[in-house]
Amino acid sequence: MGMDSVLQLFMETTVVPGISLDERQIIDFVKAKLDVWGFDYTEDSAAGKIGGNSGNLICKVRNGNDAHPALLLAAHVDTITYSSENPVIENDRIVTPDDRILGADDRVGVTILLDILKTIASRKWPHPNLDIVFIVSEEIGLRGSQYLDYHLIDAKTGINFDASARVGQVVVAAPSKMLYEMNFIGKEAHAAVAPEKGVSAIIMAAKTITEIENINRHPQILFNMGTVTGGGHNNVIPGKTKVSGEIRGFDSQIVEEFLGQIQNAGIKISSEMNGNFELKEKYLYSPFQLSDDSLAVKIAREAIDQSGIPFQAIRYRAGSDANIFNEHQIACVNMGLGYANNHSSDEFITINDLNSAVQIGRNIVARAAEIL
Repeated sequence: MGMDSVLQLFMETTVVPGISLDERQIIDFVKAKLDVWGFDYTEDSAAGKIGGNSGNLICKVRNGNDAHPALLLAAHVDTITYSSENPVIENDRIVTPDDRILGADDRVGVTILLDILKTIASRKWPHPNLDIVFIVSEEIGLRGSQYLDYHLIDAKTGINFDASARVGQVVVAAPSKMLYEMNFIGKEAHAAVAPEKGVSAIIMAAKTITEIENINRHPQILFNMGTVTGGGHNNVIPGKTKVSGEIRGFDSQIVEEFLGQIQNAGIKISSEMNGNFELKEKYLYSPFQLSDDSLAVKIAREAIDQSGIPFQAIRYRAGSDANIFNEHQIACVNMGLGYANNHSSDEFITINDLNSAVQIGRNIVARAAEIL
């Protein structure tokens, strides 16, 4: 497929609606392409588990030698909001002329997968056994990959196409993500008539927040307080307050240690004020870190080197489906695709970066055919 055809394929793909939990149109669009090119596929049962209208789409492409290992190639089909129906080109950049997103996150990844499949279908091209997966509902907490039917996946090595990093950068380490909730329980009382009988949960929360902010956090910890809710009436000392947010960390033990410090701060302040404190947490996904000699890193590095673009292994602060794949013992990197300002109407990708990302995708398949 020529690079003009790549641009056309991206433009065709990115305008198809497919917000999280409502990906039926984009999944059917991909199916129609695979039907034309003669590939079999399976849609798994993730939709019923996440409350969406589409499952993940799995296309297994084999080279005739089932004894050879497979390579996972993945990208997510959903967008955070509706993408523009009329993307345009301005000074080598593909942009939107309106207040909608471009959808390069992650329709660039989808374009790469479709380009690989079309290339395999259109000519005799050496390729490894491939498990190609179009993932739903990544944007709302990696839901699609969490409920992917892994019984249908043979690969133990993977390449995920979905990082808003420069082309040539490869995510080899990414943090876990945990949601937490701090609940402060005081005692309600009339603020004017009997304030001495009350224990303010809001003040309890404020003092604990100050205590936590004074903790010397490990540099691998990313901590945010996202919401504070509490109270109900101006003349009532508030009896309940909730503080919630997220913690990300590249080392699970360090995250647990920091949680212990939060717990200690909450218990200390609530005890001093004769109130109560409760901490709840929920892991959404685990961290991962791959070494330089990992097969996934080796394939990505050699494919990028072949393209003439500098290779750079990076640690990335955001999670992706690669986190979930690594949890399922599929050693997987996440590829920088070059799009910028994703999740906003200022999102763009240059035509040069689009073409380079697609070429690296082709190089990955060609190099994996020699290695696997």
